[in-house]
Amino acid sequence: MREKKRIFVAALNWGLGHATRCIPIIEALQKANVSVILGSDGQAGAFWRAHFPDLTYIALPAYGISYPYQSMFWNMATQLPRIYRTMRQERQMLADIVQQQRINAIISDNRFGLSHEKLFSVFMSHQINPIIPNFVLQKLAHSYYHRLIARFSQCWVVDTPVSDWAGQLSALGGTKLRGEYIGALSRFQSFAALQLPKLYEVIFCLSGVEPQRSIFEQLCLAQARLFPQKRFLLIKGLPDFVPAGYFETPNLEIRAFCHTAELFSILQQAETVVARAGYSTIMDFYQIGLKKVILVPTPAQTEQEFLAKRLQGQKIAYTCAQNNFNLAHALRQLADFSGFAVPQTDDLLATAVENLLARL
Repeated sequence: MREKKRIFVAALNWGLGHATRCIPIIEALQKANVSVILGSDGQAGAFWRAHFPDLTYIALPAYGISYPYQSMFWNMATQLPRIYRTMRQERQMLADIVQQQRINAIISDNRFGLSHEKLFSVFMSHQINPIIPNFVLQKLAHSYYHRLIARFSQCWVVDTPVSDWAGQLSALGGTKLRGEYIGALSRFQSFAALQLPKLYEVIFCLSGVEPQRSIFEQLCLAQARLFPQKRFLLIKGLPDFVPAGYFETPNLEIRAFCHTAELFSILQQAETVVARAGYSTIMDFYQIGLKKVILVPTPAQTEQEFLAKRLQGQKIAYTCAQNNFNLAHALRQLADFSGFAVPQTDDLLATAVENLLARL
């Protein structure tokens, strides 16, 4: 019997989005009779271990990204030495992983140290042109970023060929990257839409890195306490800490985490959802077709700010800065926004997986 191909799928632990959007890729590989080995760290790793308990999981070194400053440039610049060390550690680990796990190919969601000289390796991202609020620094950053991506055999861009969702962030035009668009990815792609009664008037769906996740949590709780007549659910987004949910007050329910199927159902029971403007979060909301969405970008994360403003300009979702977040005001603004349309299916991911397997 012909031995199964073995593909190592790794994701950056920067919130849960990188791990969640890999779910349809992992499922597509399994459907193609491929053995999948997973690699990540922290919260993303905890999520994968819970979602795919039967798959081999390898703990990778942590990048440890945080947002201590109100400038994304300085946040990244001051953490570059640690990022470089992590990339070197990844590269050193990869040699052993490839040998011990008999790996045939690699798919890396934003982990730069996992390219390989002898194996077909894919770098996956929606953001190949990061936004930096300085033209000269942005040009330099793009040049360096593209050189890192070029170490991989191919770049999978999580968007459509016309950059429907990420705009200039995902545009391949003007780059020399060997790229292929794989469409909008969501952990909910295999689920059928549900018709459920609206149990919650507002759901706060938290995600992202610390300390901003906790800061936003306290802000959401403070806003909810102003409306004792409304029913709220706050989901902390902490997969490695999952006690039973509880009610802080009769109208305010709190849960540490919801697994994929449960979250899919719960989000459709909300009149309004408040969340970060992470790309994977947006893809999840698009897949469900949520109609009333308030996005509060993580402070200093220029990518989220760009995505939120883009959706607000398209009259899809209302957005506001964290330091100006006022729930009453935001709810009033939603009358002017249409929400997300029903997603259009495409074969971009299936084609990308088929092309990858044909190379092995």
